Amino acid sequence: MKKKIRTVKVADATVPVTTAVKNLGVTVDSTLSFDKHVNNVCKAAHYHIRSLRHIRRCVSVDDVRAVATALMSSRLDYCNSVLSGTSQSNLNKLQRVQNAVARTVMTTSKREHITPILAELHWLPVAARIDFKIAVITYNLLTTIADDLNISAS
Repeated sequence: MKKKIRTVKVADATVPVTTAVKNLGVTVDSTLSFDKHVNNVCKAAHYHIRSLRHIRRCVSVDDVRAVATALMSSRLDYCNSVLSGTSQSNLNKLQRVQNAVARTVMTTSKREHITPILAELHWLPVAARIDFKIAVITYNLLTTIADDLNISAS
């Protein structure tokens, strides 16, 4: 039977071993599946969606759209590039959160198709948002390297 390691000694300090670590707001688990991170993002987003539903009828559509876009951008887009290659189950959870925000903004029912609502809000689906962010990071990296090469060559 394997003995489970419970602590590790590092520089005269005893550090407990854990299954997940939170660093810069991203929860990294021991299997790198990001299941716990996705669950934390969904939990926080649903809390804000419920709050948004309480004030929805009291403010204009433009104001709700602005708040929801900021909410979605801060919750769903923060470090989402680490989710590239994550399970379809995790992507579905995040997509359901985005759909709930969109339905709250546009006051539509769960039975209506979400694609036209997302198109009207100009929101990419979650998987496309992750791909877009990776593309932007890659573009910025390549243009920065190209700029550095031009500067050092002259």
